[in-house]
Amino acid sequence: MAVACNRFLMKYQLFDWTKRCDVPFALRKTDTILSHAKYFIEKNIISFPILILSPDVVAVRELSDASVFNKSFSVSKATFLTEMTEPVDRHDNSLVFDVKGKDFETFMTYENGWGKFVTNSWINKEIHPIASFWEYDGVNMSPNERRLAELWKDFTPLFLAARG
Repeated sequence: MAVACNRFLMKYQLFDWTKRCDVPFALRKTDTILSHAKYFIEKNIISFPILILSPDVVAVRELSDASVFNKSFSVSKATFLTEMTEPVDRHDNSLVFDVKGKDFETFMTYENGWGKFVTNSWINKEIHPIASFWEYDGVNMSPNERRLAELWKDFTPLFLAARG
């Protein structure tokens, strides 16, 4: 696993958790998926196959069917690479689902928020939303939002400890 970020105004301390968890991190001036993958491959940090997820995508449960990962492809918010070639765009969204929906799937996006959390209100902030977990918990959340809330809560101590 590795984390690459191409947001220029983001403060590095938001990613201090990567050091604590021994996860390679790179703040890079590129926005192409293949460029990020090539960077980590050339440094022998990762190898094929590679699953690349958008920053707002979380695995809320274990993958039950890995048969989709048999050749390179790209869908909304996810790219899977088996080699360093441009992936085939499948023009569907059969891998990543909205966390507010009722789909019982592995990969969920919180691009449109979860509970009371509004994603756009946190873009390019110098502070982080992790420690504010209780502000976002809502009573009318979907099962996927509830699972994301549990993960968010579990991540809070690690994130705060990494900041030191």
